Amino acid sequence: MSDERPGVLLALSPIVEQNVAPLLFGEQATVRVVASLVELPALERTLDNGSDAVALLVSADLSGFAPGPLVRARSRGLRVVGIARDDDEAAFLRELPLDSVFTTAIDGPTLQAAVRASVGSANNGDAAATARSTPRARGRERQATVLAVVGSRGAPGASELAGSLATLACADWRTLLVELDLLGGGGLALRLGSDPTQGSLLALLRATSTGERAVDELLERWLVSRSGWPPVLLAPPDPGQTIAELDQPGAIRTGLEALADAYPLVVADIGFLLAQPAGVGAVGRCHREALVTADAVLLTVGAREAQLDAGLAQLDLLLDELEIPQERIRVACNGVGGPGAIPRAQLEQTLTIGLRERELAADALLPWDARALSKAVRTGLPLAASHPRGDYARALARLLDTLFLPDAPVARARKRLLAAPARAAIEPEQEARREDEEVALPWRS
Repeated sequence: MSDERPGVLLALSPIVEQNVAPLLFGEQATVRVVASLVELPALERTLDNGSDAVALLVSADLSGFAPGPLVRARSRGLRVVGIARDDDEAAFLRELPLDSVFTTAIDGPTLQAAVRASVGSANNGDAAATARSTPRARGRERQATVLAVVGSRGAPGASELAGSLATLACADWRTLLVELDLLGGGGLALRLGSDPTQGSLLALLRATSTGERAVDELLERWLVSRSGWPPVLLAPPDPGQTIAELDQPGAIRTGLEALADAYPLVVADIGFLLAQPAGVGAVGRCHREALVTADAVLLTVGAREAQLDAGLAQLDLLLDELEIPQERIRVACNGVGGPGAIPRAQLEQTLTIGLRERELAADALLPWDARALSKAVRTGLPLAASHPRGDYARALARLLDTLFLPDAPVARARKRLLAAPARAAIEPEQEARREDEEVALPWRS
């Protein structure tokens, strides 16, 4: 019977674990406990050591509780189920990126159904769970680089930046642009004049979920190739109708891993929506999973006041909730000098102060290029390709040089690009020479 019970990892406080003990242990247990964690930070070590668990049970009162490990656990293919002692804890857990939330009054069949829940007949959910528990989900190092480009509210130009950056990178490396903005709209498909129903991110995830071995061959059929653009994998035509498949634990991660097997550099355009006032929905969970999977995250902030505020708030979410290390984050300010933008001197000061408080600095200030925009509207090309000698393209090329090593598309280690102090430090030898120098005093002249 133990083989029929799904394996789970426990991240429950002693009180909650005691309340649901009959469902976890003994002959009447409906799940099989693989390991019990004293605190959430130990979760990734447990997964790296190998585990056949399919779900994580978590309580809000666990020591060291934080949302970041939950996002990473879900990206590794685990369903995350919250167990609350009362309605207040349940309301708190529902604001987090969990698959389902119950109180300690849950019964055995309900718990087992929550742990095993999947798309099922819609897309062979059991095969998906098996596929996402293999290769790199268990820790195999990735050889390629996945760069996630994300913006914030206010349309700071993150999607355009992702397309232009991928276009420039194509000159040096095989680069793929994947549209992972699941807010809908189909803007990139319209711009390229392509039909995403002929092959999109959804087709890739369906192939990887069933363990398809010829993903590379199928991928070439799904990509859009247009002159002046890198190869593009479009988002589904209507993400709202297929979000149940996209939102399966580990689906986005497995898809990005498959793309990284085929291309040395994958540039992912991630939608800005990571959370909502009512909590983290399915779209936000998908976007978060992509961000924690990426090797580097490029945050695009706008040069208008509202855009700058929204960008810094998004940065706080990346650092605090998703716990993305600072060395993996890059920040680019877009639209400098454009209509409605903060004056450059004031913008640099405000941005420097805001980033310095977070021990970061701006990696690029991308200027407003009206001529490039006008050409891009006429030709349908990315900004950097429509006016390759323009200010925007040159600034983006400099950013590309700081992102990757010169001989391979491997993300560079982040430098501490903090603003220089007002007065440079003086070497001891220089200070000694200064003391020995004879200086003419004004009253002696």
